[in-house]
Formats: sequence, C-alpha cells, structure tokens
Amino acid sequence: MSGVGISFGADRIYDVLLETNKFPAELGGSTKLLFANFGEAEALHCLKLLRQVREAGIAAEL
Repeated sequence: MSGVGISFGADRIYDVLLETNKFPAELGGSTKLLFANFGEAEALHCLKLLRQVREAGIAAEL
C-alpha cells in the first residue's frame, strides 16, 4: 500500500516532554474567544482586538 506523508517525531517529542516535566503550564487553558476571518480587511481589524483581549488575559485566536 503506497502512502505520502511527513513526520517530525511528535510521539517521541511528547514522550520526552512528559518524562522531563517540560510541558509549558500555559498550554493547560483552551481558547475562550474565536475571531472568524472573513477577509483581509476583517483580519486586520480583528488582530487589533485580538491583542487587546490577550492582554486582558483571555485566550483568543483568529
């Protein structure tokens, strides 16, 4: 069976981080606010808002 793909060794990286207790603490939270991208102008506007909500401590993505 043929296949195409790429791997960066994510399983091994995960194992090493787990064994050495190196996972960043901030990865425990999840996104609370999501800005939808409907175009370039909208994205530029949302980037300003994104910075503000992140500075307020709210986990957000665009």
